[in-house]
Amino acid sequence: MAYFTHSETVSLVGRARIVLGMTQKDFGEALGASHRSAQRWDAGASEPGTHQLQNLVRLLYAKDAVLATQIADVIRETPASLGIAEPALPSPAGAPPRPRPPTELIVESIVCAAAEALAVPPATVRPALRAAFQRAKAMELTVDEVDAVLSPKAPPKADGASEGGGRGKARSRQPRI
Repeated sequence: MAYFTHSETVSLVGRARIVLGMTQKDFGEALGASHRSAQRWDAGASEPGTHQLQNLVRLLYAKDAVLATQIADVIRETPASLGIAEPALPSPAGAPPRPRPPTELIVESIVCAAAEALAVPPATVRPALRAAFQRAKAMELTVDEVDAVLSPKAPPKADGASEGGGRGKARSRQPRI
């Protein structure tokens, strides 16, 4: 647990009053203190005692659990030790993650997916896939980059306007070879 200086404690208390949206008078009363005490806290002339800070953590936790936890830390407590929050349970060991299938099976499923897309036997697409992956690797492309380029693009909106600015048929440009 951290040690808090007077100014850090006063700052936390001031932030809490703002988060709670209370006047100094309401804030002092809510913590079991006077309006004058709340004024001194805001001015930095004093700070709330342990009991008032415990009450503040209880009031604040529902609105700002992080700030409430910081204030609890000032008095070397936690929301759980004050009975506000359930103590954190250790994460269950659970089942270990499923092992990854062998690489050969994963690659074979990729080859089969390409063969199905082309309606040809896997032996037909295997050399083409190998050549494509070798080229992509030589060009230092990632699988994600290749996938992004090969993914279907959304069709253009059919708004009735032609590309030629409405002056007849638009000519398609063919790339030069």
